[in-house]
Amino acid sequence: MTDLLLVGAGHAHLYVVQRAAELADAGYRVHLVAPRFFYYSGVASATAAGVLSSDEGRVDVRALACLSTVDFHEGSLEYLDLVARTAITSDGAHLSYDVLSVNIGSVVAPAGMHVHPTVLRVKPLSGLADLDVRLQTAARSSAATVTVVGGGATGLELAAHLAVRRDVALVRLVESGAIVGADLPAGARKRIRRVLAARGVDLRTGCVVRDIGERQLVCDDGTEISHDVALLA
Repeated sequence: MTDLLLVGAGHAHLYVVQRAAELADAGYRVHLVAPRFFYYSGVASATAAGVLSSDEGRVDVRALACLSTVDFHEGSLEYLDLVARTAITSDGAHLSYDVLSVNIGSVVAPAGMHVHPTVLRVKPLSGLADLDVRLQTAARSSAATVTVVGGGATGLELAAHLAVRRDVALVRLVESGAIVGADLPAGARKRIRRVLAARGVDLRTGCVVRDIGERQLVCDDGTEISHDVALLA
């Protein structure tokens, strides 16, 4: 048998896992190293808007692997030897492989910025899993003030959806550049700004964030912006 090692359970690898029986017929033994749950990006906006819970956009990777008779190791890859073709997982397993496929997605990790552990990161999407609880906790006394850091496509979409939640009083969108959605066509930017304005989103441009704390962020020019919940997009 040829050992196929899959690292990560993104869209591509979930497709492969579902077809593990076909791979077995072709002479492959499939191993998967990944977190137990995969959060589907297609419902992230609905989750942010509070229309769906994070559980409704969640795939149980372990259950899918078991159903497909895939050797599943819950966790992450700790060590990889490309010459010897061996891997060590966070659960201590030592795996040998013939073929390796890596599908781990991306993370939000801006250089030079201090980020408090309570700040929610949009990537990986598992970072949004605690959004509802955090907003509900913050809104026990009054509706929450939310700061979204990053005015790219993800930040724009997130801010627009958060602004319609009943447990959110105010959304601030903070961008380091002079405009939000800099990579978008001018017409699209204009339309998005109208939508954000109609939903009461407070745009702060030209603010290079150096520190995101639990209750406030600080920009390079000394500007301080308070929040109940902060998200890094």
